[in-house]
Amino acid sequence: MSIQQNFPGFSPSLNLNFARSKRLDPRVTFVRQTGATVTNELGLLERVGNNIPRFDHVYDASTGAVRSLGLLIEEQRENLVDYSNDFTQLWSQPDIITANDTISPDGTLNAAKVTNDSNTNNFNFAGYRVFAETKTTYTYSFFIKDDDSGAFSIIVGTEQFNSGTGTYARNTFNFSTKTFTTFQYVGQESGYVTNQTYEEYPNGWFRIITTFDTSSFTSTQTQINFGFYQGVYGSTSSYYQRSLYTWGHQLEVGAFPTSYIPTTGLPTTRLADRATIDGQNFSSWYNQIEGTYFISTKIAHTPNPNVAMLFLVGNSAGARVSIEQTTSNTLTEIITNSGSYYFQPSGGGILSANEFRKTSLSYISTNGITTVGTASNLRTLADTTSSIDVNKSMNILYLGRYTDTFYYLNGHIQQFVYYPRKISNSQLQQLTR
Repeated sequence: MSIQQNFPGFSPSLNLNFARSKRLDPRVTFVRQTGATVTNELGLLERVGNNIPRFDHVYDASTGAVRSLGLLIEEQRENLVDYSNDFTQLWSQPDIITANDTISPDGTLNAAKVTNDSNTNNFNFAGYRVFAETKTTYTYSFFIKDDDSGAFSIIVGTEQFNSGTGTYARNTFNFSTKTFTTFQYVGQESGYVTNQTYEEYPNGWFRIITTFDTSSFTSTQTQINFGFYQGVYGSTSSYYQRSLYTWGHQLEVGAFPTSYIPTTGLPTTRLADRATIDGQNFSSWYNQIEGTYFISTKIAHTPNPNVAMLFLVGNSAGARVSIEQTTSNTLTEIITNSGSYYFQPSGGGILSANEFRKTSLSYISTNGITTVGTASNLRTLADTTSSIDVNKSMNILYLGRYTDTFYYLNGHIQQFVYYPRKISNSQLQQLTR
């Protein structure tokens, strides 16, 4: 049921359906002062230029369909890999590398083929790379496609695999079953691999993602090893001349991956996405006395830091209206007036990754008393009255962030709707079903 069908009595004054329209309303100002990548309608990665908003998509391998996700909002990130797409530059490798051998996830002929040239064991490195270590959490991601290898391994640690010292963890991915097998060898440090997962792309490509924490490392380096593995390590079965394809390697500081950042010789930074409505573009639809918000968002990966789905700020210190997700992955709706919190429900269930959150919030001010209602798809309705009046000087809307610095969504806004009236509790619930 559409928004309009639910509420035939009055229409929204702002309806941003990013997933359907795949464009910005002219009242939205968008800034990102670098290029970036996005998944297009064909499921292929595409580069876009400075200040171009990204309307992202996801590929469904079970059906072959490509689905629109909406507007992508991400924080600033840096790819620490200097040659993300040149395997001969990226790695110190013993194996056979054939550059530009097959079509990559961006639809061009620029993915490398890696062939195992060792017949001495069923595990062999295709390459390794040493990074100067900072005591922090990293996420390593790359694209991989099978030729005839059956499986491969990504290893992160403080030393090269099987060197007899240090710490490493080997995550082996089976192309057929789409499952990981993890083996962790703890030498100098405690366990540190916190997550491994994958995303699928057309034409047999996977994006493999590994997150690891080096805060307990005592060594001075972090080493990443990329190789072939099949069966049980130490067996005598041959693995000679097997091959696979790889593309798009990325190492970034953070507990979850962001969109691919191409590099061609130096680490490269993608600046943050900033979508804003202010000035007359804001006052044209916002009602300071009463109104209703509805927002549908999706975050691909948890855990995630505190994130803002929307954030409206008044012209007095601390005044705001916001819908946020906390570090415990619960929703909270906040209305403050000059720093005084008077409405902040939270709890009601953990929000897992890759699920759209449908959240609504309504308010009305009558004789200095504000009544606020809220509902979400994971929490029952709340309705609160306060003697502290709502701030009536709201003047700017941040979509998916708090100002230009904090609480970036790192996910997608499917739709944002605003009604210049407070709707009933039953209608709030209908919005979020």
